Amino acid sequence: MRFDVYVDGCWEADFSPEENAAPLDSDVTAWRLAWKLAQANDGSLANITVVDDQGDRVRSYVTNEFEVYHPQEVNSGG
Repeated sequence: MRFDVYVDGCWEADFSPEENAAPLDSDVTAWRLAWKLAQANDGSLANITVVDDQGDRVRSYVTNEFEVYHPQEVNSGG
């Protein structure tokens, strides 16, 4: 899962699990985690989406579309 997080006045890209950690066991698990993260979002996260181990976007198992929770244009550096 990839998302942008607002830290110290600027947006930074982040991943869950972390980039070099073992990937989640399925795209269903990843999309469910993304949805839960989006529901708990306090405004400090944007552009929550599922990516594969190469960083490429993964289509939703429900809609077969590329989905993004809390889409927002962000600029790094403030």
